[in-house]
Amino acid sequence: MSQIKIYIDEDAMDSDLVAALRSRGVTVITALDAGLAEKSDDEQLAFAAEHGCVLYTFNVSDFYRLHTEWLGAGREHAGMILAPQQRFSVGEQLRRILRLRATTTTWLPKCHNVVLRPGATGPRRGQSHSRQGASARPEPYH
Repeated sequence: MSQIKIYIDEDAMDSDLVAALRSRGVTVITALDAGLAEKSDDEQLAFAAEHGCVLYTFNVSDFYRLHTEWLGAGREHAGMILAPQQRFSVGEQLRRILRLRATTTTWLPKCHNVVLRPGATGPRRGQSHSRQGASARPEPYH
């Protein structure tokens, strides 16, 4: 099983989360590492896609919109983890990311989103989004 790499955008970049993930063997690249601080969302997603990284962000609505645009244009990315900002402690983010990573053998298929929801026992995967279903919002998971 190939382990995923995570690209953390500027909105979700937290040095404690990054250090905790890295200490557990997760390959993490941040917007700061990549020299992409203050760059557009499209540039962030393009970098993650080019490097085979799942993008982790708090910017749920903008990246979901971008995901839909990419699919409509026939572009693919390695997946996204979308988390509402300030809904989870660093420890809770870490637990959910690690649980998701451990329970998925193929991790995220291309162009797949995972939404972390408050009150849930863990992250649940959203529906895969084919080009035909790109305009449909995924079912929210709790």
